Amino acid sequence: MNLEKMLEDQRAHRDKSIKLLVAKSSGSDDSDFFPQLNDFGIDAVSLSPAWEEIEKSQRHVSRVDPHPSAPVHDRFAEHLVKALEARGWLGENMP
Repeated sequence: MNLEKMLEDQRAHRDKSIKLLVAKSSGSDDSDFFPQLNDFGIDAVSLSPAWEEIEKSQRHVSRVDPHPSAPVHDRFAEHLVKALEARGWLGENMP
C-alpha cells in the first residue's frame, strides 16, 4: 500500500471515527516514513523487533521462501496487541 492510498483511506474514515494503524513488518529505515504518516494523522508501529525475537534459522518459511514463518507471525500478533492496548484501542477503553 502506498502513502497516497493510506492518506485517501484515512480521509475516508476520519469522519467515522475509525482509527488507522499502519504496521510495518520489516524493511528500510522507518525514520522518515513514520513521521510522514504521523503528519497526516496516521499512527504507525514497526514490527521489526519481532524478527529479532526468533532464531535466525527459524525466521522464514524456507530457504527459498522469504515470507515470515509462523513463529514470526506469532510475534507480530503479540506486538500488534501491545500497540493496540497502548493506544486504548482494545478492551474496555475502546473509542
